[in-house]
Amino acid sequence: MLRKIINAFLSIIAYTFIYSFTAVVVVITIVLITLDSKSILNVLLKLWAKIIFLILGKKIKITGAEHIRKGDKYILIANHTSIFDIPAIMSYFPDIAWFGKEYLLRIPLFGRALKMLGFIPVRTSGLRNAKDILNQVSGQTASKSIAIFPEGTRTVDGTLLPFYKGFIRVMQASKMDIIPVTLNGFFELKPKTTWIIDFSAGPEIVIHERIKYETLINKPDEEIIDFTRRCIASGLTYKPL
Repeated sequence: MLRKIINAFLSIIAYTFIYSFTAVVVVITIVLITLDSKSILNVLLKLWAKIIFLILGKKIKITGAEHIRKGDKYILIANHTSIFDIPAIMSYFPDIAWFGKEYLLRIPLFGRALKMLGFIPVRTSGLRNAKDILNQVSGQTASKSIAIFPEGTRTVDGTLLPFYKGFIRVMQASKMDIIPVTLNGFFELKPKTTWIIDFSAGPEIVIHERIKYETLINKPDEEIIDFTRRCIASGLTYKPL
């Protein structure tokens, strides 16, 4: 009980700093977008993501860094466990274009920043829709990798949810390889069902081996989903009670 009270008190302090800092970053982002300073903006957003974890007093452990090659483009798919998943990915994977559910745009301040960066809410999973989306943002994503949460929403109990087909349609339209990523410790840090942050949690990003587009393109959707889901699940350390 005492630990929960301490975490609640520290959470209020952390949220105050995080949202105040994010508000400043949003204002600077507006200025940089107006000036078309995208390179500076990317540096700013990576710094923003890193500082969030400094505020939380957390250093993210990275496993499998050798699977990322500088300059490559790919589709990053990850399990979705916490509001801190996106800053975690942005802190290590710079210049990412985000495809995801519309609810992310409703996150105070952060949703505003996502919108200004060209965040694309995916409403349907059809190949035609994916191609239309990629065509609409081709100028923004030409030099970027794409990040997607195939579960579509955050888990409420730490277990891996079923995958939607949207990431497959984006893969088919973009012809990019897939890099599965497992996020550990973020559910323990701040689960969806509570506002209290557990400062004892240890966040980790596990980067799995790249899955080539050529090895997936002729496989049925169900097989692709099963393979990629098992890959992400293999790195999970959370054991539900």
